[in-house]
Order: sequence, then structure tokens, then C-alpha cells
Amino acid sequence: MKFKKMEINGFKSFADKTDIKFGEGVTAIVGPNGCGKSNVADSIRFALGEQSSKTLRGGNMQDVIFGGTEKRKSQSFCEVSLYFDNTEHIFRDLNFDEVVITRKLFRSNESEYLINKTPCRRTDIIEALRDSGVGKEGYSIIGQGKIDELISSKPEDRRSIFDEAAGISKFKAKKIESERRLVRTRDSLSRITDILNEKSKQLAPLTKQAQNARKYLELYEQLKNYEINIYLHQYETTTETKNFIIEKRNELIKKLEECRAAGEIAVDNYNRTMAEINNTDETIAKHNDELVSLSVAQATNSGQIETILSEVRYITEKCDGYLSDIARYEADIRNAEKSIAEALALKEEKSALIAGMKSKAEETDTAWRDTMDKIAASEGEEEKSHRSLIEAMEKLTEIKANMSKLLTEREGLESSITSLRARVETSTAANADKKRTAKELGDRLAAEKQKRDEAGKRLDEDSRKNNENLASLSKLNAELTKINAKYYTMTERRDLFTKLRDENGSFERSVSRLLAAAKTDKELSSRIEGVVAHIIQVPKAYETAVEMALGGAVQNIITKTEDEATYIINELKKRSFGRVTFLPMSTIRPRNLRDDARSYLNAEGCFGVAADLVSYDSKYDNIVRWLLGTTVIVDNIKTGIRIARASRYAFRIVTLDGDIINPAGSITGGSKKADVANVFAYDRELREMEEQLSGVKEKISAYEKEISRITAEQGTLTLEIKKLSSETHDLDVSIAAHEQQYIKLTGETEDTDRELGEQSAQLLAWETRVGEITRDINSVGELEDLTRSRKESAMGEGEQNSGIVNELRESADKLHAELTSLRIDIAAAENELANTDRDIERLGGAINSAKSEIERLRASYDEQNAQAEAKRAEAEKIRLSIGENDSNRVAELKKLITGFGEYKTKIQNDLNAYDAERIRLANELNELTELRNAEDLKLQKVDTDLEQMQQRISEVYKLTYEECVPLRSEDFEIENGIEEAQKLRRRIENLGHVNLGAIEECEALYAEYNEMEKQRDDLSDAERDLVKIISDLSKEMKTVFTEKFRQINDNFKVIFRELFDGGTAELSLTEPGPGEDELSAGVEIKAQPPQKKLQLLSLLSGGEKAMTAIAILFAILKLRPMPFCVLDEIEAALDDANVLRFAKYLKRFSRGTQFIVITHRKPTMELADALYGVTMEEKGVSKMVSVKLADAVKLAE
Repeated sequence: MKFKKMEINGFKSFADKTDIKFGEGVTAIVGPNGCGKSNVADSIRFALGEQSSKTLRGGNMQDVIFGGTEKRKSQSFCEVSLYFDNTEHIFRDLNFDEVVITRKLFRSNESEYLINKTPCRRTDIIEALRDSGVGKEGYSIIGQGKIDELISSKPEDRRSIFDEAAGISKFKAKKIESERRLVRTRDSLSRITDILNEKSKQLAPLTKQAQNARKYLELYEQLKNYEINIYLHQYETTTETKNFIIEKRNELIKKLEECRAAGEIAVDNYNRTMAEINNTDETIAKHNDELVSLSVAQATNSGQIETILSEVRYITEKCDGYLSDIARYEADIRNAEKSIAEALALKEEKSALIAGMKSKAEETDTAWRDTMDKIAASEGEEEKSHRSLIEAMEKLTEIKANMSKLLTEREGLESSITSLRARVETSTAANADKKRTAKELGDRLAAEKQKRDEAGKRLDEDSRKNNENLASLSKLNAELTKINAKYYTMTERRDLFTKLRDENGSFERSVSRLLAAAKTDKELSSRIEGVVAHIIQVPKAYETAVEMALGGAVQNIITKTEDEATYIINELKKRSFGRVTFLPMSTIRPRNLRDDARSYLNAEGCFGVAADLVSYDSKYDNIVRWLLGTTVIVDNIKTGIRIARASRYAFRIVTLDGDIINPAGSITGGSKKADVANVFAYDRELREMEEQLSGVKEKISAYEKEISRITAEQGTLTLEIKKLSSETHDLDVSIAAHEQQYIKLTGETEDTDRELGEQSAQLLAWETRVGEITRDINSVGELEDLTRSRKESAMGEGEQNSGIVNELRESADKLHAELTSLRIDIAAAENELANTDRDIERLGGAINSAKSEIERLRASYDEQNAQAEAKRAEAEKIRLSIGENDSNRVAELKKLITGFGEYKTKIQNDLNAYDAERIRLANELNELTELRNAEDLKLQKVDTDLEQMQQRISEVYKLTYEECVPLRSEDFEIENGIEEAQKLRRRIENLGHVNLGAIEECEALYAEYNEMEKQRDDLSDAERDLVKIISDLSKEMKTVFTEKFRQINDNFKVIFRELFDGGTAELSLTEPGPGEDELSAGVEIKAQPPQKKLQLLSLLSGGEKAMTAIAILFAILKLRPMPFCVLDEIEAALDDANVLRFAKYLKRFSRGTQFIVITHRKPTMELADALYGVTMEEKGVSKMVSVKLADAVKLAE
């Protein structure tokens, strides 16, 4: 393979596209410092895939792109292409005679890699170069840094150079990758193992549930078979069963009818006999009554006579009262008749007085009328005088006839003036009112416009706030939706975590079952204070330590007293839950460190007493101190042992990793127990989840409050906007109407002002004319005086006549007053006369009423007197009626009563016999009725049972009769089938709640478990394979390195002698450290230049070190000949003599390797086959030129 050429474009100082061709042998690139010649080596590194900006001598990768100068702009990318001759197919996987490797880098830090202008990956280029012996990690490019690395590095750090030279770098890369894969595989294996353990814990209860479900399904199928056959039997035997029951029922009905008929006969006999006894009792009672009456009559006749005589006395007293009342009423009649006589006399007197007053009233009325006639006559004379005055005035009018026209004109003008002045005044006042109204309207318009502007501003402000609120609401609702979703997710996670803790927690089965039972049993729950794991809050750092310190006690149940613990233990036995340890708060006493042991708590690495490092309710202090009061937590086992020894094992010590040093000296350590793993972590994470949920909930509440506040404000703003919109609209309408009125009023007032000016001028003209007429009229004053004197004479006569009329009027008034007084007296007298008539009438009525009452009393007296006589006669009759007949009748009645009593005794015996028969038949009737009812129930039950069974078959098994027939069991027996079905139902009921989904869940879980077991096995196999690969790689690397290192050492010895013209040198491996092998050993370099003793590289001079390092590099190149090699000023530290030896050896070595040497040393230039110079004619921009040796020397200088 030959490195033919390279193209650089925009890389560092090579702003322009630059082609550099390389021939056989040594190509030297020269130039002054800072011209950019080393950028050529950097560009080759860049194209070969270098990713380190530091290696490329930049701060970041963008620094390799041309950054511009004062005259040039920066470029957006850089590109480097390397051309290789592949006719010998060094690139085995690239079937091209020429291979072009290209890399582009953009300022966006994106890179493009191409092989023969075809995009590819960086990995593809690196693999292709590695297979050809060319690569950034190989020795294709050797800079001054590689020399320094060999000289200055420690033996261990120097080892990597020899690993690369030996070609085991790729093995190391594979080994490192395999080790990484091994770590990942072991992590995956550990994770799957943990999952398998968790699923294993889940499988036990789920397997039991699945077994119950399978048992249920098995029993269900058996029950289904029995119930189907029972249903078929019921369905097919229903008619036969019903006929049997009906036949039996009919027999019972027949017996029932016979019993009922016999019962009716017995009842009839009983009733007939009872009626006969009742008749006998009535006859006996009747005779007894008569006997009693006769006996009583004889004994009471004397009392009856006395009673009748008492009644006679009472009636006599009543008659005496009647006579007294009659005498009183007769006295009242006499008094009333006397009062009537007196009233008649008064009536006659009043009638005469009224007649006299009426006569006088008629006379007074006549005199009043005469006076009124005289007054009328006097008023006629006055009228006559008035008419005379009028006639005189008419004569004056005729005299002034020549002035009538003037007077008419003046009067007309005065009338017009008055009328016009009135109109002017009216118009002026009206116009003033209009102007005032217009001014008020103008002021109102201005106020309304101001109010409209203010309302508009408020409306704009409220609209702006409304829009802002709508935007805020939208944003808040969006945020609230996100937070609610987050809260829902966190809640689900919390619930899932809680479920995992409760279902798959680290408690033993007995504790888990007890806690589960306590959730539904209030009595059991009330006796449990809690579990040790739940009452203690442990900081995360101490969780493992506290878990290991507590051990199984983490599951202990806390109770208040021993009695509570005893009760729960009995419940555990009853329910077969297993064994649990209880800690009664009433009996547990705290345990604390001794005072002399507390001094060790201040030791380095000691955190303190475990009981002091955890949190809990103070009421559990005794429990926690008893468990953790003498346990001390330290950082590691080393600290623990140190404190234990110092304290002579005075207390228990636990490390953060869970290792325990017991007081007796025993030490417990290793992995954590699975049954208590993560118990405190569960609680801590749940608390953290609750705190996070609380924070999110508070945030939700804050958002909701803010939304409510904005919504409320929004509602207020909406109402305000609506109100302001309505208000502005109303103001706009009002302003428009008022503006129209204002314009109209101002126009009218202007027109009125103009009319008033014209009318004022007219008034002035008319008033001038009236003055002229008045002066003309004043000439007739004498005639006016004459008329006035006559008028005064007429008025004097009128006054005299008026005095006479007044006197007549006074007389008429007196007469009228007298007449009125008489008429009033007459009315009063007539009223008194009417009252007297009413009294006479009343007294007459009273007399008639008294006479009627006297007649009634006399009739009552006669009636009562007659009764008294009758009673006296009755008493006499009773006294005479008592005789011997009554005594004979009494004896006869006693004899009859005795006979009827004997007859009653006889029929009573018959009644008892009939009653017994009646009761017997009634009982038999009831029994038969009950039997018939039972058969009715059986008959009904046949249909009900069939219907219920048919419904169950339909609902539970989804079958019809036709679908059940093929499922019939031929050997089915109904009695045994019913019994077995009942047993199966009880067995199914005893299974309790059955989770039918458990079968599928269990199968799925087993499938997952088996799949994970398979994955675990695969990972285990992968782990073994990776371990073997790593082992094989280590072996192969050892073999390859040993051989290659030997060859490099041999080459080094030879090349060292050639470069130094003598001397010796060797490479050796350092001793590996503990647990390491020779692959980790460092490389020591020893050299003995001519005339010097053998010593380490670090003891040589600078030039000797550099030459020795170059000898090693050539030894490596000889071991692994490169197609080409770039040497970047590696001989810079050599003096001229050594540079010449270096150049000669380089020339000899170039027969097999193409060298590109960046140098400024003359011997190297002299032996080069081709020379290129790098110049910087333009500041910051490098250019490549082909030069001769002399020019090259000048250029390098």
C-alpha cells in the first residue's frame, strides 16, 4: 500500500484547497516555526478518526476549522482526504485499487466520514485502518509527544506503547468490552435473580389461590352434573309427582267433606239443645221475676202510698204559688190603667198648646211676607233712577260723537298695545325659560359626555382585565391539568407501592396474615398497637444497619398489655395463622448503655446509639430502647472491631453494611436477609411519596384557589362589562336625543329674539300715536264734568232709597227669626205628644199580657188540683187492693220453678255430649285441612322447585332442557344425587372467596418465572462464556506480548548499537503488583551508550534519551512495518551528529516504509527524496510549495 497524496481544505491554517503528493522513500516537509507544517500531521490524524481536540492541539473540535483572518472570512467546515494505492489489497475488505478516506467537520460539530466518496461510519474507517496496520492508535504518526512519552513515562504508563506495538491493543479492547459486558451481564443476572425471588414469593399464595380455583372448577363441574340430572329428573317426573299429590289431596278433600257434614249435624244438635236450655232458663227467670215482684209488692205497698201522698203535697204547694202570681198580675193591671188615664190628660193639654203656636206662626209668616214685598217695591225705584243716569250718559255720548273715531282708534291702539305687550312679556318669559332649559340641557350634555368617556375608559380597562384573566385561566387550567395528571400518576405509584409493601413486604406469612385479618376485624385491630417496622422511621443512611440490628424483631407486634397479646395468640391458634412474637408495652423495660461505655460514642467512625438515631412516638420509648438502646452504629467493620476491642465488647455494634459485632465477640456479616430487605426503605419511600403528594396537593389547591379567585373576578368583570356596555349604550342614545333637543331649542330662542325686536319697534310706534290722540280728546273735558255732576246727583238719590230698604230688611229678618223659633217649638211639642201616644200603647200591651198570664196560671192551677185529687184516689185504691190472692200465687210459682230446674239438668247432660262430639269433629276437620294444605304446598313446591332449578340451569350453566338431555347420567339416583349436590355446595362454600383469575394469573406468572429462569440461565451461560473469553484473551495476549516483546527487545538492541555506533541496551518487565499478572507489568528501559556503564533511561542525558527513544520506535516499526509513517520533528532534541546518524538510518529504513518527515534539521533534509516547504505569505494562511534543498534550508531557518 502506498500513501499517494492528501487533500486539505479549510483545516486549521490551510484555508485553500491544498494537494500534497507523496512518493517512495522519505518526503520532508519543512518550514519556519508557526508556518503550519505540523498542521499536516494533525490533518492526517483528523482524517484517521481522531476525536480528541487536545491531540489535535485545539480547545474544541471547531478549532480545527479555518477561523478566518483580517482579510478572509472563517469557513463553515473543513475537509481532509487521504489517497491510498490499494493494488496490493492491504485494505482487505475494500475491493478497490485506490482507497480514498475522507472526513468532513462542520461548525455544528457534525462529522461526515466517507470511503471513496461513499458515506460510512467512523468505526468502519477505524476497522479498515486497523486491519491494514494504519490507525490513530498505531505508529503511522509519531510526534515529539511519543518521544517524550517514552522518555518521561513511568514503566507502568510506558506499557501501553508496547501493547500497541505488540498488536494486543485490539485484544485489550475486546477484553475491556468483554469485561464491561460481563459487568452488565452480572447486573442483569442480579436484577433477574431479585425479580425471580420476588415472583417466587408471589407464586406461593397465587399457587394456592389457583389450586382453590381449580378445586372450585372441579367441584363446579361435579355440581353441574348432579344439578343437570336433578333438573332432568324433576322435569320428567313432575306430572307423575303432581298426579300422586292430587290423588292424595282428593282423598283428603272427600274425608274433609264427610267430617264437615258430621260436624254440621253435631253443631245443629248442640244449637237445638242450647236453644231449649235457653228457653227453660227464660221460663224459670220469668217465674222468678213474678215471684220476686209479688214478694216485693207486698213489702213495698206501704211505701208506695206514702210516696203518692208526698206527690199530693208537692202539687198543693204549686197551686198556692199559682194563686200568688195571679194576685200580682192583677195589681200590675190596675197600675197600668191609672198611668193610661194620666197620659190621656197630658195629651189633650199638649194638643191645645200646639194649636195656639201654629196660629201665631201663621200670623208671623204673613207679616214677614208683607215686609218682603215692601223691600221689592223700594228696589224698583232705585232701578228707575239708574235708568235715568244711563239716559244722561247716552246724551253725553251723542255730544262726544265727533270724537268717537279718535277714541275708537286710541282704544284700539291701547288694546293692541296691551295685547302686544302681554305677548311680548309672555314671549320674553317663554324665551327665557327656553334659554334656561337650553343651558341646563347643554350642561347635562357635557356631563353625559364626560360620564360616557369615563364609562368607556372603565369598559376598556375591564375588557383588558377580562382578556388577561381569560389568558391566565387558560394557562392555569393547562398547568392544573398537568399537575392533576402528575398527582394521579404519583397516587397510583403510591398505591401500587403500598400494595407491594402489604402483599410482597418482608414480613413472615403469620405476621402478614394477622395484619390482613386486623384490617377487617375491629376487635383484633383495636388490640394491636403496630409492628416494630412501622413505628420506627429510619434515616436512609442507617436503614441497613437498623434492619440487621433488629433482625426478626422488625416483625414483632406491639400491644398495650399482656392480656392483649394473649387474646391475639388465641386468635392465631383458632385461625391457624402460625406464630408471632409480641412486645407488651406494659412489661417491656428499656435497655441503655452503661455510663462508662458512652465515652466510646465519640470515637471516630461512630455515629451513636441506634435508638437515638431513629425517630418514633415517645410512647414507644421502652420498646425502641429495649430493642436498640444498647446497639451502636459505626461506619465499617474495621471501626467496629476497634471500638469493640477498646470497650471490651461491652455492647453490640452494627456497621452501615449490616455487619454485627455481638457483645460475646461473635461477628455476623454477609448479604442481607431476604425476609427483612427494604422494610424501612418501603416506609421511607412511602413517607417521601406522601410528602411529595402533599406538596403537589397544596400546589393543586393553590391553583384551584387562584382559578376560583380569577373566576369570581371574571364573573364580577363580566357583570361590570355588561353593565358598562348597557350604560354607554344608554348614554349614547341619551346624548343623541339631547343634542337634537339642544339644537332645536337654540334655534327657537334665536327666532324668538328676532321676533321680540320687531314687536318692540311696533309698540313704540303705537304708543306715540296714542299720545297724539289723548291730546286731542282733552279738549272735551268740560262736557265730562257736566256728566259727572249728574251722575253724583243720581247716586245721592240712590243712597236715600237704600236706607229705607235696609230698615225693611231688618224687620223681615226679625220676623223670620221669630217664625223659625215657633216652628222649632211646634216640632218639639209634637214630638212629646208622639211619645205620650207610644206610652199609652205600651201600657195597653202590658195590661193585655198580664191578663193572658192570669188565664194561663188559672188553667195550670185547675190541672194540678185535679192531679192531686187523682193521686189521693190512687193511694186509697192501693191500700184497699192488698189481699190473700197474692200469697197463693207465690206458692204456685215456687213449685213451677223447681220442676223446670230438674228438666234443665237432664237436657244439660245431652248438651255436654253434643258439645264433645262437635269439638272432636272440629279437631278432625282442622287436621284434615292442614293435611290438604300440606299437599297444596307440595303441589306448588313441585312447580316452584322445577322453575327455580330451570332458572339456575339457565342462568348458571346457560343450558336449556334440550341441551341438558345429552348430559344425562344413566346410573343417576335422585336421592343420592340430591345429597351429593348439597355436599358439593357446602364444599364450594367452604372454599370461601375464589379468585378464578388466579389460574390464568398463576400460569402467566409461572410463564414469566420460567422465561426469566431461562433468561437467568442464558445470562449465566453468557457469564461463563465471557469469563472464558476474557481468560482466553488474557492467555493469548500473554503469549503474543511475550513473543513480540522479545522481538522488539532484540530489534532494540541491534538498532541501538547502529544509532550509537556501539553500546548495549535492553528492555525488561517490572515485577507485577499483588493480584496482577505480567499483562499489567511496566516496561523498564536500560541503555549503555559507548564508553558508559549500563543504567536506566532516566539517568541518561537528554540527547541520549531521545536517541534511545528513537531506537525503540524504530525497533517497533521493524517489528510492525507500516505502509507509511509520519514523523513530526522527533529528531528536534538531537545534536547534528546524532541527527545525521538518525537520517542515515531513516534513509535505510525507508526501503520498506514510506516516511513523511516534518523537520527543520538539515541532515534530514539532505537525505530526503522529496522536499515540500510550508509558507505563510498571507498572515494566518499556510501554503505548500515544492522546494530544492538550498531553499528548504533557508525556509527552515
